[in-house]
Amino acid sequence: KKLINLVGNKINLTDEGKKYALQVIRIHRLWEKFLAENTSVTENDWHSIAEKKEHETTFDDANKIAAQLGNPLIDPHGDPIPNENGEMIFEEGIPLDQIDNGSFVKVVHVEDEPKEIFAKMISLGILPGAKIFVEEKTDEKIKIRINNKEQDLKRVYASNINVINVEDEIENEKVVPLSSLKIDEPAVVAFLSHGLRGQQRRRLLDFGIVPNTEIIARMKSLNDDPTAYEVRRTLIALRKNQSDLIFVKKKVS
Repeated sequence: KKLINLVGNKINLTDEGKKYALQVIRIHRLWEKFLAENTSVTENDWHSIAEKKEHETTFDDANKIAAQLGNPLIDPHGDPIPNENGEMIFEEGIPLDQIDNGSFVKVVHVEDEPKEIFAKMISLGILPGAKIFVEEKTDEKIKIRINNKEQDLKRVYASNINVINVEDEIENEKVVPLSSLKIDEPAVVAFLSHGLRGQQRRRLLDFGIVPNTEIIARMKSLNDDPTAYEVRRTLIALRKNQSDLIFVKKKVS
């Protein structure tokens, strides 16, 4: 099949070339999603590995990967993943540094370059789907609240994050980190932070820590870390850096 046309010094993709290019993009972004959700590969290596895999993976194998992942619409950065027909769903946003104080927003895209900034965003749990409250902006930085923690972001970092406004701030206020529960205090799992990824996230899901499941803090170790939680009649020990990223709604007695 002819993929390109040469007109003078200009190279243009044919219709077949455009279809092929979209399938290569599909394979690349599916591999990034797979690496993020199913392996311990670090975020700085997702792109380079996917670049190799995009030329080794057949379109049929890409469909199998997509099915295994639940046919995701976006990759770990928030870029749309074309379906097998080359169609994509775009969720447009605006840079976080342009958002007004007091706004509650959802992350829809995080630039993966420069790598140092992207790694910083990952460490803070700032990934597509994460929710952020903008507390205060100055010329140099933005104070945000994410996962019930305050963080200061440089303006240059915030410009690499695209967000959309959401209206569930009041609902969010009812959600607290699992680590804040007192002993024998019951709660219901609301969601797992997007900062929990890969094998660690799968392990928690396998334990039954999924939305709408009851969870109770049962006992703490001598130094208060880890804490044992009861989930579905099973005790599970979680360290604070894990329970900080699991959000629950306290049950009203």
